[in-house]
Amino acid sequence: MNNIGEVYRKHGGYDQAWQYLKQSLVLSQDTGDKRGEILAHFNLGSLAKNKDTALYHMEQCLVIGREIGDKQWESKILDNIGVIIENEGDYDRAIQYYEQSLTIRRGIGDIQGISDSLYNMSIIAQEKEDHKLAFEYKSEAWKLACQVGYIKGVFEYGYSFALMLVKAGAKDECLQVLRQSYELCKAANYRRAEELAALIQQL
Repeated sequence: MNNIGEVYRKHGGYDQAWQYLKQSLVLSQDTGDKRGEILAHFNLGSLAKNKDTALYHMEQCLVIGREIGDKQWESKILDNIGVIIENEGDYDRAIQYYEQSLTIRRGIGDIQGISDSLYNMSIIAQEKEDHKLAFEYKSEAWKLACQVGYIKGVFEYGYSFALMLVKAGAKDECLQVLRQSYELCKAANYRRAEELAALIQQL
């Protein structure tokens, strides 16, 4: 039912998706399927239209993830909770979740996850006008994405890092980042690769 709910969600059928995901949650709870329960809560939290409902389901994910000792899920949910809280403007609280997630991801060697956490932290650093820290986080997030071939991260983090570089007057370094990102994205047939090529042309 989780899969059916996801299909409805992607095609705009909010009410049907919510209904199927709730049914999936109840079924997982009744059968003791903890991983199914985490997935249902995660999908419900992602689908929720208000912050409190989203946080409730993500926090339930976190409890179950810790209960079964799934560090990857735990770090993923900590990041998601951080995003929800960040969107409400509570940067100090959000960074606490990102830091917890980063610690877990470093501990289990989840390079892609580390890249995600660092990028999220860079956004908050920018919001707080700590440009030096934002630069460090973006740089490491992008380099790690390149290291493991995390193409979505290569594109998004590279694009963001390049804009920060050009704003700082480091045009040559900016172009290096864009060109490397473009080559990796193009080789992976990433659908947005040409946006990098267009930005290179503009510079």
